[in-house]
Amino acid sequence: SGNIWIDFIAPNANKGSALSNIVSSLGMDPKNGITFGDQYNDLEMLQLSNISYAMTTAATGVADYATHTTDSVEKTLWEFLKLNYFTESIPYKVFSKMMVPCLFHSSK
Repeated sequence: SGNIWIDFIAPNANKGSALSNIVSSLGMDPKNGITFGDQYNDLEMLQLSNISYAMTTAATGVADYATHTTDSVEKTLWEFLKLNYFTESIPYKVFSKMMVPCLFHSSK
């Protein structure tokens, strides 16, 4: 999706259903994840999780399907982890260098 390419998607297939199948097969509830998106092919995925972010540069209307907006996936995940999981202070520079791919991430 975007202005310079075309997505070909099988009928009844989308990022939301794919992510739901993967996460469910791992015994997890997709509602407990965090999703990020910026294009129309992300809409079902953004609706899948209880916490979702549309990028501030997202296509028109995409933010209507998300619970929040952000300009940085990395900084948003950093704040979430800091608030919910880190018991000691880890400098952002260290975190940004050790950032691992996130299963619930779909954005540029």
